[in-house]
Amino acid sequence: MKFPIRVVKRFGQWMPFIVFTINANRVNPMPVEALVDTGSPWLAITPKDSLRLNISIKHLKKAKNFPTITLASHKFHRYILNGGTVCLKDEKGKLFSYKLPISVLWPTKKKWPSQIKDIPSVVGSDFLTFGKLHFYFDPYNQIAFLEKT
Repeated sequence: MKFPIRVVKRFGQWMPFIVFTINANRVNPMPVEALVDTGSPWLAITPKDSLRLNISIKHLKKAKNFPTITLASHKFHRYILNGGTVCLKDEKGKLFSYKLPISVLWPTKKKWPSQIKDIPSVVGSDFLTFGKLHFYFDPYNQIAFLEKT
């Protein structure tokens, strides 16, 4: 089965984006479009999406491992949303769910640089591992998908 990925041109390059929702306490189940980033170890929700999803960092604990990380040249505190389920649809519209800890990123600076709002959430290698998914990306032909075998 395949999960479609949208290929979008950003910064002059083709990039893969997937849409999913998160089911968890106090989280608005709205679609999140995230960059598929195999260089990232975690699925991470950036401030733009955490605000939209109503994820309050007051109710989350800081990560024990790697409590501060850098993404897109900005430093973030990394909080963990435990008990969350990531849901996505395959090419036929069938819904699949995966439980995994979800990183929620929050800037270390009180005054956010304006670029923070442009940083997309990311789907990292943990999501691929938990879901036992293969990632196919052909930027030349603008084709991308996840596949579960």
